[in-house]
Amino acid sequence: SSDDDETSIATSSAPVPEPPAPPTSATTTSASGTSSVATTSSSSKISSNNTEQKRFMENEEPLASSRKKAKRSVPIRYLESPICLTSVQRVPASINVGCVTLQSLIGDPDLELMVQINFMIDVPFVMSHVHESVRDRLKTIVYHGLRLSMDELMKLNAGIASVYPRVSMHSVPVAGMGTHHTKAMILFYRDGSMQLVIHTANMIERDWRNKTQGVFRTGRLSKKSVAATSSTCAFERDLLEYLDRYFDHQQITSRIREYDFSKIKAVLIPSAPGKYSGADRNKWGHLKLRAVLRQQVEVPREFISGSKIICQMSSIGSLGKDSQDWLRGEFEASLNSYRNSKNFGQADLCVVYPTAENVRTSANLSKPAWGEMRNGGVLDVKSYELGVLIFPGLFEDCGASGEIMHVSMMNSTTLDPYPEPYTLQLDDLDPDANADNDSNNGDNNTNDNTSRHTIGVVPIQLPYDLPLKKYNFGTDHVWLVDKYFPGQDDFGASLSM
Repeated sequence: SSDDDETSIATSSAPVPEPPAPPTSATTTSASGTSSVATTSSSSKISSNNTEQKRFMENEEPLASSRKKAKRSVPIRYLESPICLTSVQRVPASINVGCVTLQSLIGDPDLELMVQINFMIDVPFVMSHVHESVRDRLKTIVYHGLRLSMDELMKLNAGIASVYPRVSMHSVPVAGMGTHHTKAMILFYRDGSMQLVIHTANMIERDWRNKTQGVFRTGRLSKKSVAATSSTCAFERDLLEYLDRYFDHQQITSRIREYDFSKIKAVLIPSAPGKYSGADRNKWGHLKLRAVLRQQVEVPREFISGSKIICQMSSIGSLGKDSQDWLRGEFEASLNSYRNSKNFGQADLCVVYPTAENVRTSANLSKPAWGEMRNGGVLDVKSYELGVLIFPGLFEDCGASGEIMHVSMMNSTTLDPYPEPYTLQLDDLDPDANADNDSNNGDNNTNDNTSRHTIGVVPIQLPYDLPLKKYNFGTDHVWLVDKYFPGQDDFGASLSM
């Protein structure tokens, strides 16, 4: 599949309804058969260990327990997810609940400076979604990966400058099989705030009309205090190091350094062309993902047995003749590198890839994008990419002072926008808390610290249904951009390119 013509599924720009308000609390044990614990944009771990889940849901006591203990319910707090999907025009409004449109992202009349970083970009289309009151005077910087000749680039730039003199175009050269595949926006506002948006859509009309795209938003960031002039967190340092790979970036990076990124609940996973060795290997591509998982992510033991790693993409290319060696070797090893992985078996890798009946586009999976190990332990990356990793541990500081948060990330669907965890019992969440209370209070839980514990749930919209459905190789056909498929799509067109 070629990056030149990325293709995705109809999954809209009708008005997007507001999501329902989350329940204020829940104190009864329940479980939804459709809910699942998930992590990150490019891979998700879900549990299929029904026996273990059943034991937790039914609150079975250990066989060696000498006496029954009172179960203590813990309230739920629903936390705002930094990840959402884009709305789709051709579906009912009820399906677009919680989704965003391009206009909702860049249509603020207070927008002062816009930086668009993308592979494909249609400037008139983008500017049509900017608020009309600032459209003609909005300073806009574009970094793109359009593969054009020098004459074509000069003609494109001249045409844009004649209509939008405040837009500056920058072509990002990439050698060989590489691609400038990053899709991001950096937005500065007149009130002094800024927002970073990382997403999966080209800045062209068809990618924002009837295709499901993923969007990560930092929310409005405020400036640092006068005393805090250095980088406040790893996210900021990683972003600045990535942007340093672009030319004429000083205007952007100097402004970014003014902002506080410390409250962002994500880890940046960038790729930039280069050959990296030593400590630099762990700054880019799949080795950056591996390092973060190994250092920061611990998967609860009850979710490990029978769990899956889910990768969803719409284009797979440049894997070479020994594609399985890289996909089931380097790449799968990186995805399996959570902190306590050495104590358990490896999770199976599942790839969600479109059939001819289910054409969809999002991120690219290839060696140039994620990096490939070469002789001497050198990581070779040929493409620009920018993604994020989120996991429950990032949200554990969201509680009030003295509050202990037990965070789950769960699949949010139209039918179940605010799923409940498999257990609401403190004994299952924190056995040590029960032991502490027993030793301190005997049989009298007069100083019960249950009120200090809260379950935090981060609802995540996924671009596919769970549980996954395996390919039927008798009837399903893997989508190929250059292959003819018989039949017609919803528009009456043939499934060929």
